[in-house]
Amino acid sequence: MKKRSGTFSRVLLSIMLGFSALLSSVSSFPQHAAAAATSLYASPAGSGSTCTLEAPCSLTGAQAKVRTLNASMTGDIIVYLRGGTYNLTSTFELTSADSGTGGFQVIYEAYSGETPVLSGGQSIASWSLFDSGQNIYRSNVGTGLNTRQLYVNGVRATRARGNDNPLGFTKTSTGFTAPNSSMSGWGNKSNIEIVGSHAWKSFRCPVSSISGTAVTMQNHCWNNSQLSGTPSLDSIAWIENAYELLDSEGEWYLDRTAGYLYYKPFAGENMATAVVVAPTLQTLLSGTGTLDAPLQNVKIKGLTFAYATWLQPSTSDGYVPLQAGFTYTGFREAANQDLTKTLGNVIFHAAKSVRLERNKFIHLGGAGLVFEYGSQNNMIIGNVFEDISASAIQIGDVMTANPADIRERNSHNTVQSNYITNAGAEYFDAPGIFGGYTSYSTITHNEVANLPYTGISQGWGWGTDSYAQNNQITGNYIHDVMNILGDGGGIYTLSAQPDSTISGNHLQNMYGSYGAISG
Repeated sequence: MKKRSGTFSRVLLSIMLGFSALLSSVSSFPQHAAAAATSLYASPAGSGSTCTLEAPCSLTGAQAKVRTLNASMTGDIIVYLRGGTYNLTSTFELTSADSGTGGFQVIYEAYSGETPVLSGGQSIASWSLFDSGQNIYRSNVGTGLNTRQLYVNGVRATRARGNDNPLGFTKTSTGFTAPNSSMSGWGNKSNIEIVGSHAWKSFRCPVSSISGTAVTMQNHCWNNSQLSGTPSLDSIAWIENAYELLDSEGEWYLDRTAGYLYYKPFAGENMATAVVVAPTLQTLLSGTGTLDAPLQNVKIKGLTFAYATWLQPSTSDGYVPLQAGFTYTGFREAANQDLTKTLGNVIFHAAKSVRLERNKFIHLGGAGLVFEYGSQNNMIIGNVFEDISASAIQIGDVMTANPADIRERNSHNTVQSNYITNAGAEYFDAPGIFGGYTSYSTITHNEVANLPYTGISQGWGWGTDSYAQNNQITGNYIHDVMNILGDGGGIYTLSAQPDSTISGNHLQNMYGSYGAISG
């Protein structure tokens, strides 16, 4: 792996971003200037099957209309999404039946000047003052609501948590001994979460029981967090998700047993008018093909994907990573490589020639965007990723180094001119951009900033011989990363990747790293 660091200014970077985006938009996909496009329209309140500007369809109605037209295309099919919030109660699913044909594209695009939002959130209203002394409000949300995040007036609220690095806790074979018995009186003990970190790893494990000063943790989380040969959960960074910890402005707590959501507002926040959203859907959009029939020739442009959660860390598996958001689930006896990937709130599987352009990914509880298993010749260009719990972008897999069927390879994918900030908001070990086993991937002219760990991570295998080769990381601006964890860098690489290049990147403000570029 060649490693070279550039020193150009941010102004020059901006110019290069614009120029490269222009060139890419012209040349990356086939052009059919003379072909007439078919225009369809969808809106949040749409219905029927006409799909005209005057009588728009729903989003799924427009999709159904596309499927009657795309078997023998003579021009692009463009579905214009009118502005507003599309409240998704289930995943919007694209399959090979939604592909463009004849070299033309099926395009889902924002209507000019409008902002369509695909949301997996539930609005929370009817707040009443519950504890006047502590200024705590609550809303009856029922026992069916399950989420790990809450947003108030467009800002991620803090799940109720205690002090940082609490004193007096001692690790035992089954959990911790507390300094006193006060926690034994807390409610909903099995929902309490212990948060910790060690080197490059971030842990979240739920409590099983508390008796006196004995805090017993749930398995499989505790077992897997103690596997030998890898950093383990040894100390407590803070304790989270108990009503008894709801003591600071901007904190919230969900009592799933009683069906109440609690919130302690900031000074000046009016709960009668506050816009409160709890994400409940895990995957907003999935694009799933097969090796024989990939999803292909689809473009998604100008949409906003917002308010999705990820619930695995709330189970007995918790969140126990090996590295970069890949976690141990189930019972393990050794720190092997059989891992579970962070859920993608938008995910593509066996996808070819899919283009995501100028979209916004915001307020997401898993990984923002994932391309996996046989995804090839895809373009991620000019998007914004902000406030993402895990990685903003994941490309490639880590389980199969050399698939017998080369169609399973993740290759010739481009991540270009995207802006990524405040990813890893909940799972600190998640890089801003992650590439696993990939070949001919290009990560270029992105700005990656304000992360708890690594900016860009490329490669896997710790010496494993794989199909990874010809991966390019060039012209990126990476700054203010490694803010919490260690053993990472602005750019981090793993294992052999022949004929690959790291060049022309501008890196600054690396904290707690082994170097700006490391591996």
